This record gives sequence, C-alpha cells and structure tokens, in this order.
Amino acid sequence: MIRFSIFIAWFFVLLQSCAQDQTEPYYYDPDDIEREIATDVEMIYSDSAVIQFVIHSPELIKYEDADNVMVEEFPKGFRLQFYDSEKNVISELNSKYALRKSAEGLLILRDSVSYTNESQDILETNALTIDELNQSIKTKKFFRLINGSSQDTTYGRGFEANSDFSRFEVTKYLGKRKGIDINNS
Repeated sequence: MIRFSIFIAWFFVLLQSCAQDQTEPYYYDPDDIEREIATDVEMIYSDSAVIQFVIHSPELIKYEDADNVMVEEFPKGFRLQFYDSEKNVISELNSKYALRKSAEGLLILRDSVSYTNESQDILETNALTIDELNQSIKTKKFFRLINGSSQDTTYGRGFEANSDFSRFEVTKYLGKRKGIDINNS
C-alpha cells in the first residue's frame, strides 16, 4: 500500500511538472518599438557599386512622426560627404543637428551649418533646408557665402539655390567683402 501511495504521489509530481506554463510567451511586435537608436553611424549610399555619398553621425534616431512619416534624426551632429566616380570627396555638408523626412524628401539642418560644394564655395548659416526632390537649398536665416575662387564673401538673410550653386537668389542682401588675393601679397 505504501508503494502504491508513493507511486501515485510520484505520478502527480510528474504530471504537475509537465503542465503548461500559464504565463503568455512574449512575441516581438513592431508596434511596441517606437524608435530605433544607433550610435557611431556610417551610412554608405552607392549606385552600381560606385559610392555616391556617405553620412557620418555619432547618433541616429529613426521613428515615425504623428503623420506616420519615417523620420531620421541626427541629434548629435551630422556630416554628409559626396563623392565622384574616383572616390574623391567633392562636397561636404556639416551641422550639429539634422532631421530627414524621407517621404517628403526634406533634410532640415540646424546649428552651425556649413556646406562646401564642388567649386569650394562655402555656405554658412544656422538653419538650412535641402529639398532632395527639387535639388534645392534654402534658408531664411542670416548666411555667409564665401566664393571658392575669389574668396569674396557675401552676407545676407534668406537664400535659395540649386544644389551646385550655379543659380542662387538672395532674399535680403546685407553686404559683400572682397577676398584677399594671396598671390599678390
């Protein structure tokens, strides 16, 4: 009888150990993730195995805004380098903050924005919007534009140009400073 009692007790212990866990297992749900964060980012964009441009940033935060538009935010700085077919940097864009709205084709830069184009013209301002779809650059803020060849500097408030500065318009011209010719000094 004692043997039978031990057998029954053992049987119930085994039966209990085989019972299913009543807690729900966790499955990944993309709606649970509100944003993606990456550090020390280097994003390389190429076409037919030829590098077009590279983005460098200490931090990237990717999320959907209230309108369900994908946003890439670079809160700790942003550097974008464009390359030619021989892998030489031909232009560069820097800022301390950037926000990219991919669906709208907009790149919004703020704080110490500097853009150097292929002709070594340098645009400096505190806010700049790049329209990727229309290939235009604009700001409503104060700017300084340094001509790469003559080193003449133009100052103004409000600026719009195409991406290579071959066409630009100044909203309010504030002045110009002649460059220094270092060859004749």
